[in-house]
Amino acid sequence: MASAAASGDRSERRIRTTVGPPWRRVTLIVGVLFAVQLATALLPFGLGALAPLLRDRFGLSRGEVGLATTAVFTSVALLSIPMGRVADRVGVAASLTVAAVLVAIAVAAMAVTERYSVLLGALAVGGVGYAAVTPSTNKGILAAVPPAGRGRAMGVKQMGVTTGGVVAAAVLPASIVRYGWSRTLLATSIGIAVLGLAGASVYRLVTGEARTAGRPPTDGHEGLVTRRLLALGGVVGVLIAAQHAVATYLTLFIVDERGAGVAAAAAALTLLHASGTVARLGWGYVSDRLPGGRLPTIALIGASSVLGLVALATVGASLPWPAMLALVALLGISTQGGNAVYQTALAEEDEARAGRASGIGMTLGFAGAIVLPPAFGAAVDVTGSYSVPFLAVAAGVGVASIAVLRLARRSEGPPYAGAARGEATSA
Repeated sequence: MASAAASGDRSERRIRTTVGPPWRRVTLIVGVLFAVQLATALLPFGLGALAPLLRDRFGLSRGEVGLATTAVFTSVALLSIPMGRVADRVGVAASLTVAAVLVAIAVAAMAVTERYSVLLGALAVGGVGYAAVTPSTNKGILAAVPPAGRGRAMGVKQMGVTTGGVVAAAVLPASIVRYGWSRTLLATSIGIAVLGLAGASVYRLVTGEARTAGRPPTDGHEGLVTRRLLALGGVVGVLIAAQHAVATYLTLFIVDERGAGVAAAAAALTLLHASGTVARLGWGYVSDRLPGGRLPTIALIGASSVLGLVALATVGASLPWPAMLALVALLGISTQGGNAVYQTALAEEDEARAGRASGIGMTLGFAGAIVLPPAFGAAVDVTGSYSVPFLAVAAGVGVASIAVLRLARRSEGPPYAGAARGEATSA
């Protein structure tokens, strides 16, 4: 449990809106964080929309298309903890500025390169920037919003991720066909930089956050990680792996297995992200209201994901198109819609160092995004079928859902109080 001195230090460092926050101010803060999340998500969550175009432009196999996602999320996994510490030390606005600049540079490099190796390097740089986004925005939400409303607020903020996916799927392929690869991605790069930097500036102006936020509170537990956080991060890792497998390969599944064109596949991907966007707010609301809070909600998300994945693997290639779109919507609600709950649960593990807690969870969480997409693509290349990989993903999600229920049953006292209970092991 944090000492009284640490609690006082923490309360002094919180932004002014946390003491009797006017909801108009809170709404503006959440809106700004949503906008920055959307802008920076165009890179990692636009790759699914670009998958057929990437394959054609660079002459890639399905496994090599998956490596593009891996390049981004390797950086995210390796650097989320350091970037979380940066957010705790320098503040939300400064951390978001770094994130927007790095993501914009990566997209600009994608626009001009014709070499696959350079593309992977650019995506890795973008991953460094994206590693700063979630710890920073999570920290901003915890500082601005009371606990009873955090699930919904985090849902709105995390809707920026899937909204970025919707924008990417709806705009980028069509724009590339009409205006070309380089012009489209250069314009996207400029948009990311402008929106990200403006959002960081508005956040600083509205919250009064100092340009140098100072050191995070010290309570003697900086080097400790709760077993609960590690277990929760492992569960989230499986769920995020499933999220990226679906987002990366849905378009290729529709093109390869159903014989549809790129436009139809892009429309389905737009629906996937749109339904996931709405679901992030819905699941956040459920987690604020459901007895037991975040963990039972995560189990519900997992169960619905298993249902959708099994249906996709077994009947997805033969369903009538309207039924296929309904299945895509279910997959969006389940596999793409849970991030707000995941991020709230992770950040609430250690509110005083929310950036670090989010970073630790993201490192474990995105480990799945590093391994699964290329492995999934390689499995399709070897077997010539998408069914077995999708069923394997469904099995993994089922195991994770059972694990999070067990974790919920072991909980004592207030949710996410593992650190206060002293459940710590050396990191």
